[in-house]
Amino acid sequence: MRRITISEIEYLSFRLAAEFLGYDEPIPSFGSRYPNILESCLAVPFQTFNRKNLYRGLVKKAAILFYLLIKNHPFQNGNKRR
Repeated sequence: MRRITISEIEYLSFRLAAEFLGYDEPIPSFGSRYPNILESCLAVPFQTFNRKNLYRGLVKKAAILFYLLIKNHPFQNGNKRR
């Protein structure tokens, strides 16, 4: 299974921000993210122990990735509460 790259996340975050940000809020720079937190979130779904994947299959990898993106807040302008 192919890993998601930082450049793909940058593209997706810009596209989602452009589509869903409201009330004329400026789109934050991708460089404003917290260093290494996003990289850590992207690495966890591919962790192994004893040469076995800890998260097998697309659904489990996606689930842990989304959980970590919500829990660790890798973007400074993300996870706002209204």
